[in-house]
Amino acid sequence: MIRKSIILTKISEIEESVNLIDDNLPETFEEFRGLGLVRDGMYKRLEFAVENVFDICSILNSDLKLGVLDQMVMCLRTFWEPE
Repeated sequence: MIRKSIILTKISEIEESVNLIDDNLPETFEEFRGLGLVRDGMYKRLEFAVENVFDICSILNSDLKLGVLDQMVMCLRTFWEPE
């Protein structure tokens, strides 16, 4: 069973973050560079949106029992675990 309500909530959060960034994005890069804390907030909102995308992918992977992520993690552990 797919956790549809959680996914829909995350999609809503992504839309909200992207809209906030879009509404506050200045016309030029120079203006953007001078925003200070507002710019940092935009970066945080973008980070939050990207994390939500990853969360949705993880939920789908888990709920649909795709297993690809688990296999990938095991492969990565093989390369980085000390012998």
